[in-house]
Amino acid sequence: MESYSIKNIKLKLNNILFKHVLLHFYRKDVFSNYGKLTTLYYDKTVFFSNDREFMIRLCLNGVKNFVIEKILYKMATHVDSHTGNRKNIVKIRYEHIGIADYYLKNMELSEYKIRKLIDFKSHNLSLLFIYYAYKLDFNNLKIIFNRGYELKSYSWVIDIFKCPFSEILYRSSVKKWI
Repeated sequence: MESYSIKNIKLKLNNILFKHVLLHFYRKDVFSNYGKLTTLYYDKTVFFSNDREFMIRLCLNGVKNFVIEKILYKMATHVDSHTGNRKNIVKIRYEHIGIADYYLKNMELSEYKIRKLIDFKSHNLSLLFIYYAYKLDFNNLKIIFNRGYELKSYSWVIDIFKCPFSEILYRSSVKKWI
């Protein structure tokens, strides 16, 4: 995918939380200063969202990037892809929620960063809610609803509708190429 707007690929917290995280290169000193990509999730399973976690870590530490307005590589998804395959979407959504929880609990953050991480968590909860509603999985639907309500009270009900809609709008704003 290629963005129609350069602002969508800048290393900013809002972009990293709510947009695609592909197409980033880093100098060695970035890894020395902020750590490497984590290969295992907090529960010691394979970490599918480690690139997003790494960039969230960079954003929370105020790292900026330089955008090169050129396609430098192309990536193909395939049936064995961990993140490009829909079979892992639920695990990835739970990982995103876990990343938000980790940084909310373990890092001193500004009000802006706290609010963005809460919105990121709510966004992923709402997408899980829609998924479980589609699957008619009422047990998980109730669990997710309660987690969202505990997080944002009545305003979470708005997120149930707003977040999937904003996800569709964003995905339609990127160019797809083969």
